[in-house]
Amino acid sequence: MIVYQVVHDWWKDDIWSGDGAWKHDGRWHTKGHRVVYAADSLALATLETVVHLRQMRRMHRFYQSSAEIPDRLVDTFPREKLPKDWQDPVYPQRIKTKGNEWLERKTSLALRIPSAISPSEWDILINPEHPAFKEIRILATEKHVLNPRLIK
Repeated sequence: MIVYQVVHDWWKDDIWSGDGAWKHDGRWHTKGHRVVYAADSLALATLETVVHLRQMRRMHRFYQSSAEIPDRLVDTFPREKLPKDWQDPVYPQRIKTKGNEWLERKTSLALRIPSAISPSEWDILINPEHPAFKEIRILATEKHVLNPRLIK
C-alpha cells in the first residue's frame, strides 16, 4: 500500500516519526502517543492538511511525502464499529481510546480508518513504535505548493 502525507515545512525532517502526535491530541489518539496520520491518496492527504489551515500566507510552506507499507501489515477498522459522533469537530474520547488501544497493543503496523472529512476514503494510522516500522519504505519527499483557492 502506498500512503501519503502533506506537512508544514517545520515537520519535513520528521514526517514519519509521529513526534507531532506525541505533542498534540488527534482524532484517533491522545497526546503522549506517537502515531503518523497518512492517507491513501495525495488528494486526501492534502485535504486533511488544508482543513486545519487558517491563513493563506502559509500555503507555500508544505512538503508531501509518500511511503510504501507491506499490505500484510495493514488492518482495517470496521465502519460499523464507529460511534455515531466519530466525525464531530471536537474529537470524541471513545475514538481516541480506540486509537490509543490499537497503538498500545501493536496488533498491526498500520490501520485503515475512514476519513472524517471524506468518509468513503481512507486515512491510514501508522504506529512508529511497532516492531515492523522498519519495513516502511519512504518513496519521496518534495515541496508541495497548495493552491490558494483551497481556502478562499
